[in-house]
Amino acid sequence: MEGERPRVSEDVPSYKDLVQGKKSPKILTLPKGIKFEKKWFLRSFGYVFLVMFLIGIASYVYGYTLSPKVKYVVVDKWSDSWEIKPGDKWHQDWTVENPDLLWEINVTVRGGNNDLKIYIDTPSGRVDYGKLTSPIHIIVNVSRYGTGKYTIYWDNTFSLIASKYVSVKEALYVKTLDTTDKGFYEFIGFPLGFVGLVGFLAALGRRAIVEVGGDVIQIDYKSGWLRYYTELKVNGFKLDQKITEPIKFRVGENEDHVFELEPKGWLRETWVIRIDGQEVGRLP
Repeated sequence: MEGERPRVSEDVPSYKDLVQGKKSPKILTLPKGIKFEKKWFLRSFGYVFLVMFLIGIASYVYGYTLSPKVKYVVVDKWSDSWEIKPGDKWHQDWTVENPDLLWEINVTVRGGNNDLKIYIDTPSGRVDYGKLTSPIHIIVNVSRYGTGKYTIYWDNTFSLIASKYVSVKEALYVKTLDTTDKGFYEFIGFPLGFVGLVGFLAALGRRAIVEVGGDVIQIDYKSGWLRYYTELKVNGFKLDQKITEPIKFRVGENEDHVFELEPKGWLRETWVIRIDGQEVGRLP
């Protein structure tokens, strides 16, 4: 009849179905009465790596926030002993070019009242310490007075009859920043934290739980030497051996269901879980 559409075989699919089928992911429909879920779990040795990671991070952060210690190191020293007669004085010159230096002077005086006048001509002017009694300890901060020539005077001009026997020990110290503690905590903390993190991630595993006919089957996916394997628990009872090959057994209250676990790939990196021949999930 004119205008009538030609008949098309009913077993020929529409292009819409073909396009939709290519774009749609595979969806597993669980049989009635079967539950399946996956979760992460941490293997027992993972807690050791977790503690290692936390200690490493804490150590590194502590070292990072630790301020360097100011430390003074001897760069030059001098010592001598001599007699200063009554009414006499003696001087000593130092040329200092580093502003971060400290100048330490220790003096022992014998004779008279064991005293002596001490003053220092600095690039910023004279610093007069007056008459001092033994033992004498003086610290000169070069950063305060500047670099250049320093002249220290040992003055016994105030004494009319007593000689002074003087023993002097001097040292120049340079200020440095000691990062030993800071570097130690950072050096220890980083590798410790890194190893802990890698070990913790390696200890993480995937677990599937299948409930069928009143039985609960727990499948733990773990990494072994080069290849993966699984471990099984049925109703809380663990199978002794590691599962490295396909396995099949009956489950359910009346043992009316068949549970299957099959590895895929040379490394056994994928495990397919089936109930009564129907796939219900995969690990990982």
